[in-house]
Amino acid sequence: MKKSISLIFLILSFVAGMAWAETAEDKDTKEMVRELFFKGQAALSFGNYDEAIKCYEKTLELDPHFTDVHRFLGDVYLKKEMLDKAMYEYKKAIAIKPNNLPAHIGLGEIYVKKGKLDEAMSEYKEALAIYPNSAQVHSGLGDVYLKKDKINNAMFEYKKAIAIDPDHAPAYFNIGCIYSKKGDNSVAANHFYKAGLRYLKQGDKEGALKAYEGLKATKSKKLEQKMYEKLYPELKQKKSEPSK
Repeated sequence: MKKSISLIFLILSFVAGMAWAETAEDKDTKEMVRELFFKGQAALSFGNYDEAIKCYEKTLELDPHFTDVHRFLGDVYLKKEMLDKAMYEYKKAIAIKPNNLPAHIGLGEIYVKKGKLDEAMSEYKEALAIYPNSAQVHSGLGDVYLKKDKINNAMFEYKKAIAIDPDHAPAYFNIGCIYSKKGDNSVAANHFYKAGLRYLKQGDKEGALKAYEGLKATKSKKLEQKMYEKLYPELKQKKSEPSK
């Protein structure tokens, strides 16, 4: 009887030990996955796109179920203008998680870049059915209408985006572009200035510089000077950079 109890004890101890070992291994893997993912996020934020791709791919290799990584891979490839690869990753993300809003938005942006405006419209409307209060989706729809030269529709979507998110810089910028084309420089300048302030607030220097260039074209000297004062460090750095 004692031998039987001892044998059972040994078996249970072995099973418990195996369970502990698996748990420890899982913890180590999860920690590696977390570290790699956040390393990828940091690389993406600093513009180190190749490093971000390596980190995300290694993350998926260790944990194929970490499906949000596909969306971030899509983001990196989109920034690198590798549109087909970005499209593949976004579609994979949506196939796994149909309500993945950033993937829908990214896919819509790719269709716009490729000139596939009907596909872009369909993508944004699908996203809008899931997230009716997304400023990014309304702004994306505005981009499609603007490409289709449906100015009133575009203006409606941009204004809707601003109503949802008063800090949505791209909508202000594109409204500025619309008024600038109409020759209404005063209103255009006001929107470019608002866009520039919001881009700066979000740390988007390229967006702020783009808004500044739009503002300069309106010849609104007062707002141009105000924006210049806020942008001066970036403008000074840009002038000091060697021409490529």
